[in-house]
Amino acid sequence: MARLLTMCAKVTKVSLLVWPAVAAVVALALLGSAGLSQNKTPAPKFEVDPWWPKPLPEGWITGRLGSVCIDSHDHIIVTNRRDITDEERETSKQAASVLLFDLAGNLVGSWDGDWDKVPGVIHGCYAIVTTISG
Repeated sequence: MARLLTMCAKVTKVSLLVWPAVAAVVALALLGSAGLSQNKTPAPKFEVDPWWPKPLPEGWITGRLGSVCIDSHDHIIVTNRRDITDEERETSKQAASVLLFDLAGNLVGSWDGDWDKVPGVIHGCYAIVTTISG
């Protein structure tokens, strides 16, 4: 029993030393991150534009979109995975695989390509660059 009391006393002494040290480390971490977040340059603010892009050509419908990228001419490239439902296929026209928009949201180009040479579905702009440049 005396041995058990001695062990408990040691654990209590250790925890009395450890917890203040842990609290000090946490406090320093919080103060340090607060100091780093006081950046002089404000973070950019983004807003959703519910009217972008402009409507697609009559009857066009997209499936899930694989990615959104911007090229060196400030065109927004959207990749369409072309996975529409059978019902959508009956009532709409499948949109092109690659849609090219200007900054205002106007469709300025589209491309379907030869997807038999590209495995699977489009996951990003890398597939477009690789496929187009050959």
